[in-house]
This record gives sequence, structure tokens and C-alpha cells, in this order.
Amino acid sequence: MAFRRNLLDYVHLSVVILIAVLILSSSTFSGQEIKNITIGGAFSLSGNDTTWGDCLMATLLAIDHINNDSSLLPGYRLNMEWGDTKCNPGSGMKVLFDLLKGKPSKLIILGAACSPVTEPMAQTSREFKALQISYVSASPALNYREIYPYFFRTRSSESLRIVPTFQIFKRYNWSRIAVLTETINYYTL
Repeated sequence: MAFRRNLLDYVHLSVVILIAVLILSSSTFSGQEIKNITIGGAFSLSGNDTTWGDCLMATLLAIDHINNDSSLLPGYRLNMEWGDTKCNPGSGMKVLFDLLKGKPSKLIILGAACSPVTEPMAQTSREFKALQISYVSASPALNYREIYPYFFRTRSSESLRIVPTFQIFKRYNWSRIAVLTETINYYTL
């Protein structure tokens, strides 16, 4: 099961990276020198939640796959610089600033995994007009395009999961349902 999830993460991230690079790259390859494209990565490898730490390996595999298939991005070589957010907003902001201030410029920022880290990163990346793609953040707060115009994600918002849930309730004619919820962000104390 873990292998299958890793494989799906690998395929999913390779598609996301490819699409983002194709959208943002306007020049075509004419047989000249290879152009390097550097992306940034924000991964939770230590701290309170390391559930999504395997996404770093999946991303590295995706980049390797793209770089070794000349039909995918002819004339370009993807590179990645990354940091450990530790599933902590402060650490995540440091990773973001290190990625944005470092050379070369980063085409996109991948991550973060934890929504409480992704929210301030996405709000700040807006100020730098930096495209950010999260592979798992599901906070409904990230739905607001006016606050997060440069933020995209590959996982649906938690708020979108309510519709199928109620369809299940209707399907089984359940009339008495208890819903437990909390109003704090995940992964926070």
C-alpha cells in the first residue's frame, strides 16, 4: 500500500511539475545549450508531522524522470533546492525566504504539506508573485483566490468532501447523524 501511494505521488508530482514548467516556459528548444530551471521545495521531514516526508523522494524521482526523457522538456534541465518546514509555520517561512532570496530564481515553489505552514507561505509568495503548488494541503482557507492568487494544489479542499459524505448518508437513508468538528487548524497545538 505504501509503495502504491509513493508511486502515485511520483506520477502526480511529475505531471504537476511538467505542467507548471510548460505553462511558465515560453521559449522553445532549438538544439542549443540546455537551460536550467530551478524549482523550490518545502517538505515536512521532521517535527510534529512527517507523514508527507516521502513526497521529497517522489519529487526527486519525478525530476529525474523528466530530465531523463528528452521528449518531456527538450532543452531544459530541472533542478530543485528544498528545505524542511518541520510542519511548523515559522520554519516554513524561513524555507520560503531562503528559496526566494537564493540564486538562481525559483520558477515555482512546491509545498508545503501542512496547511498551517502552507497558508502563510502562500500569502507571502503572493507578494513575490511566486507560483506555489501544494501536493497535499487541504485547508478550506486556501480556496480564497483574492488572498492566494498564486497558490494551487493537487488535493481537494476539506470543504469539498462534505458533498460525497452527505450522498452516502442519503444512499443508506441515515436520518440521525452526528458530526464532530473543530475550528483550529490541523497539526497545531
